[in-house]
Amino acid sequence: MKLDWFGIFYYGTFAISTIVIAGVIVWLIYEAYIAIRNKLLRYEDFSKVVKVVRKKHKDAYTTYIPLTISTGKTITTTMTPMFHQEEFNVYLVYKGVEHCFNDEAMFNSLKVGDDVKVIVHEGYNLKGELKNTYLTIVE
Repeated sequence: MKLDWFGIFYYGTFAISTIVIAGVIVWLIYEAYIAIRNKLLRYEDFSKVVKVVRKKHKDAYTTYIPLTISTGKTITTTMTPMFHQEEFNVYLVYKGVEHCFNDEAMFNSLKVGDDVKVIVHEGYNLKGELKNTYLTIVE
């Protein structure tokens, strides 16, 4: 079987479309699983005081990723800039697990060792096992 340019384009488009559709289906199944799991979790919320264990500042920076453009006979590769925002990470520890908050005001107002009042959200499954924990800051 001899393939011409139209055949290569047709089968290539079909293969790429199939991969994209399969990826979207897998993503939707995963999102449905997370949504169902979160609906089945019973959350208990309570107030707690936790400690700041470390702070980390990361300046804004730019990385460059290659972008290849094909125009038929010619292939051109250019470097495309990707901008990353400045980060002001504050790490709080609860039950030995660090929880990261990216907040400039919090970063500037707290020191390592300070106490922070938070609301702890613990999610339990139907068997009563702890499955999810997250913190929110009390302002």
